[in-house]
Amino acid sequence: MPSFTAILLLLTVRLNSASAGPIKMNGKQIVRALHDNVLLPCTIITNKPISQFMWKLMRGQQELNIFTADFRNGKHQHFDEKFDGRITYVGQDHKNASIYFKNLTLQDEGIYRCIFTLFPDGPFEEEIQLTLTVPPTIMIQTYPVFSPNDCSERLGITCIAANAKPAANINWEMPFAFNASEHIEPPAPNGTVTVSSHFHLCPARSMNGQNVSCIVRHPTLNSLEQVSYKLNITYAARSADVFHKRGLIWGRNRAEGSLLINMSSVIVRPQKTELGSLYLVCSADANPPAIKFIWTKDNGPIPEGVIIENDRVKLIKLTPDLYGLYLCEASNAVGAASGSLYLFTGDHQPRKYIILLIVIILVLVFVIGILSYCYHRKMQTNKETSPEVMLREPLQHQQRESVEVDEVQVDENEADPPAN
Repeated sequence: MPSFTAILLLLTVRLNSASAGPIKMNGKQIVRALHDNVLLPCTIITNKPISQFMWKLMRGQQELNIFTADFRNGKHQHFDEKFDGRITYVGQDHKNASIYFKNLTLQDEGIYRCIFTLFPDGPFEEEIQLTLTVPPTIMIQTYPVFSPNDCSERLGITCIAANAKPAANINWEMPFAFNASEHIEPPAPNGTVTVSSHFHLCPARSMNGQNVSCIVRHPTLNSLEQVSYKLNITYAARSADVFHKRGLIWGRNRAEGSLLINMSSVIVRPQKTELGSLYLVCSADANPPAIKFIWTKDNGPIPEGVIIENDRVKLIKLTPDLYGLYLCEASNAVGAASGSLYLFTGDHQPRKYIILLIVIILVLVFVIGILSYCYHRKMQTNKETSPEVMLREPLQHQQRESVEVDEVQVDENEADPPAN
């Protein structure tokens, strides 16, 4: 068991430590970023002789003696080999124990104790907390997630702010509505934290080329860190359809002598050359771009005299057999779609469309005639049943009866003339 003298000495040391007012450390906490340099200041105000001072680092339950200066027999310095080369003693005399750290690592974080040993009072100490911040490593990951309950293919996008200290904050900016979920992983042994924000979207062709931005906030960043990702939505082109769900869409290009069947995402356009020949060019709105083009004419093969050059055909000289309907089928890795163009001369009109137009006009005329007849019939009925007409009908009836009576009387007089 410890003796009474030892206990009394221990209490004296604790009391002296608790009343360590003479030691100055300029605060209780220092915050630095990873790989920064830092000055740990520590001075003492006393007239008593100083036998030594030292620095200790507390990492949880572990205690390390990182630097000691002994003045009992001259001046002797000792650095812990784990810190030698990165720690410099910058104090000018035995009352200044300040040290300078270079290239801080996460292993340098902890509570530092500056301890002065005075004779005969014993040790006095003060503590300072060194906290390190670590900037996040920011990245965006994308991958498809198949979810038949929502849409055939959903695109998952994740923004990751990895290995930060403290944990980073993540937000999104995009030109469409979204719902994101955040996940914070448990801290790593070195105290860093990884945060990820994830959301799904149902791909649409209108999203292709749109920017999705991940916005990260962290104390180590001078401003908001923004990482953008351009959406790459793959889709096939849409086919030309004369009876489109929005109605019949067509128009004549008189300058080129052609009829555009439908302005869809696959379009066949005429293009004249300076030499007088004609190109039919097939363009497709698709991602990835269309790489294969198949040409047909009037649902059959391309006739002789037409040169096929992948997405275009060249008509060197227009002859009657070259007029008609040209169809281009464009395809990429996702699918295929087609567009068409009707080529004709000034006196050669596409009869089937003219006939269809005439039929539509005749139907409209017939419908207008029926509606006009019904309208006039209704107006006549309303006129006959009006109150004014109802009042005039009895008067007209009475007048007709009076006329008939007069006529009868005249007849009787003519039949029996008076006797002389």
